[in-house]
Parts: sequence; C-alpha cells; structure tokens
Amino acid sequence: MRVVGIHRDKSLAVASLLKKGKKIFIEQCATYEEKEPFFPPNALTVSGLRAKEVFIRTLTLPLKKRWAIRAALPFQVESLFPIPSEEILLFPFFFSTSQEGTEIRLVASSKKSVQTHLQSWEKEKLDPEYISCVPIALQNTVEFFSPELSDYIVIYSDGETSSAILVRKKSIIASHSLSSHTKDLERTLFFFKEKYVSEPLGLLFLGDEKKIPFTPPSPFFLLENKIPKEFRRYVIPIGYGLDLLLKKEKAVQLRMDSLTSFSHSFRLLKKLALFGGMSLLLSLFLIVMSHFYFHKEREDMEVELQSLVEKPLDGTLEEKLIKAKTLSAEQELFNYTLNIPNVSDVFTWIASHPLLSQGSIEIHRFRYTLVNFPKIGKGKEAYQGLVEMEFTSSTPTAAREFHDALLKGDRIVNPKAKIGWETHKNNYQASFYVRACL
Repeated sequence: MRVVGIHRDKSLAVASLLKKGKKIFIEQCATYEEKEPFFPPNALTVSGLRAKEVFIRTLTLPLKKRWAIRAALPFQVESLFPIPSEEILLFPFFFSTSQEGTEIRLVASSKKSVQTHLQSWEKEKLDPEYISCVPIALQNTVEFFSPELSDYIVIYSDGETSSAILVRKKSIIASHSLSSHTKDLERTLFFFKEKYVSEPLGLLFLGDEKKIPFTPPSPFFLLENKIPKEFRRYVIPIGYGLDLLLKKEKAVQLRMDSLTSFSHSFRLLKKLALFGGMSLLLSLFLIVMSHFYFHKEREDMEVELQSLVEKPLDGTLEEKLIKAKTLSAEQELFNYTLNIPNVSDVFTWIASHPLLSQGSIEIHRFRYTLVNFPKIGKGKEAYQGLVEMEFTSSTPTAAREFHDALLKGDRIVNPKAKIGWETHKNNYQASFYVRACL
C-alpha cells in the first residue's frame, strides 16, 4: 500500500510512504514551487486541516457498544463544538471503555473549512482522497520516530502558524492553535499545566524552531528530537501518510458525506464489486457442492432403506420411504416367526454340498445353536443361528475350497456375518451364521 501526504506552507511539501508487510518506509520527500508534483501511480493522497480549523474534545458516555455510541454522538456534541449542527463534520478517533462507560475523543471541523481546503488544491490540480489534520499528523510522526514516548507536548511552527498538542498515554487530549507571539505559547503552556499537568512533562519543538525562541518553564523540559534532519521539513505530510498506513479504516477522515471524493467512492465501489463477485462465485460453488452432497445423501438413504426391509423397493425416494415404512410395520408383526433354516434344512445342505459329499472331508462334530431370538417386549431382535463343525480333510486343497465356499456364501451361509476358521494339521474347525429365509 502506497500513500502520499501533501501539505502547503510556503511551498508544497510532499512525502511518499510505502508499507510492505508490517514495515513502513519513507520513499521520498520533496518540495515543489511551480512545477507539478510527481505522485507514484495508484497512491492514496492525504492532506489535512490546520490546528485552527479543527477542534479536539473528550466526551464520556454511559454506553459500551460502538453502534450505540455512534448513534448517540450527534445529540451529545452540540455543546462541545462552536459549529452549527448542520455544518459539523465529526470523527471519533479514540475509544476507551471502563465500567462507567466509554471515553471518546473526537475531532471536528465544518463543511465550509473542508470545502475551502479542497478549493486551495485546485491550482495544483490535486484532489486528496483523505483529509486529516495537523494535530493528528504531529502525534503520528513523533511516535513513529520515538515510539518510547507516551506523554508529551509538541509545539509546531511552519513560519506562518503555530500549534500545540498535549498527548497522554499516546492519545491527544488537547490541541491549540497559536500565534507567533511567545506570550501566546506561554499562556497555552500555563493552561496545560493548570488543567492537565502535575508532574514534569517533556516538550518537543518541530518545524521552524527559529520562530519559537523559547525556554520552557517548570515543570516542562525539552525532549531530544530524534526525527532525522532530512525529514524534519516534512513532519506534517509524513504524519498524514502514517495515519492512513497505521490505522487504515480508523484513520481520521474529515472528507465525508457529500464531500467524499470521486476516486475514494470509486475505490469503494471496486471493493464492493470484488466482494460481490467473490460472494457470487462462492454461492455457485456451494450450490454445486450441495447438489452433489444431497445426491450422495439420497443414494445412501435409498441403500439404507433397502437394508431395512427384505423386499426390493421401487419408485421415487418418497415412494420408497412409504413402502419401507409399510413393510417395516408388516415385518414387525412377524418378528416372532422363525425365519432362519431349521435343523433339517442345514442337514440337507450338508448332504447336498458338492465339497462335503465327495468323501474328501469327514465331519466329526456338528452343532447348530440359536444364539439370538426376539423376546417379549423386544420384538425388533432378529433370529440368529450359528453352525459350528469340526472335520478332517484328506487334502489341504479340499479344505481350502470349502473355506472359499463359506466366504462366498449360499442359501444357508450368510457371508456378511463372521466366518470362523481354525486349522491344526489336517483337523479343521469352522463356524458361520445362517442366512435368514426370504
């Protein structure tokens, strides 16, 4: 993301900033007198109002939810700002929630100030998408180069106008526009001392320091200016760019409502179009996947329905559901009727089995047990018969063929149930469950 901050004092000051990942780089700083400034392609432009054109105030509301706070703000700020309600542009830039409610810091200006500011850029054929303000820019630049600072005062002068900001816990709590007179600065520091400061507090001079020949009184002391010399001329445009890069959607934006720029609206429309296109593709993907999923679920349901009843089911899924319900009810009536082969059926099977009647396999022990059957009050339990047999085989081939036959199943052997098989030399033990009669 690339941002260009622009600010005009004696000349046009431009700072280009680039964000890669979590790092921010100051690409280029330049001043322009007559020639048209060069901006990197696809860069967002940010300018700002001077301190005398904005007001920063603190308000505490007994609310905690952001939507409720934003809805209540227009009715709570009329007495805070000397701007008519139909003219005010309001932006909350700080929220701090406690048990008592939420402390909010607001920056406000008038529509007329923003319109005049935009007209001042028409000579350079510039149309900044974002409009911030000098106090916010000063805080951003100071904390970018001196992140260890939390409580301090900044005095800034561009040779024509001066401003002072008081920062507590990395948030602006007061901002004043100053004249070039030293007494005005003294009065501002005295006001800060009486209302906000009770312990020593650092003071930092930025901009044209020659215009502020001043030694701070107690309890204020001078801070070291850690901003590199090549950037000190550009503290304001750098601060504008930092506000957008560091805070993104929370960056101060006073160009709002009917004053929103066309390029900003176009960017939002592009984002909405991209979001809409992605949503449409996702919806189509979900529709296709759900079609395949429910088709598979339908097939699985039909298989499960068929497994519940013995007779084959035909027709649509709805018809199969009705038939399965009917057959299940009919089947429940006959749960107590024996539906597995009786002993004589099993003996007939043994006598007629091609592998058992050839003489190569001799049965020594045979047992047919009813291991499960329906009980009164538990009619859904099915009959289950287990055949156990011990035999010898004259050849391993004959035994193996008989084992394969059991695994395949037939009218007596149920291949879906467990087939037991043990061997010791030419002695074999086999067990299997019988198939239910159709």
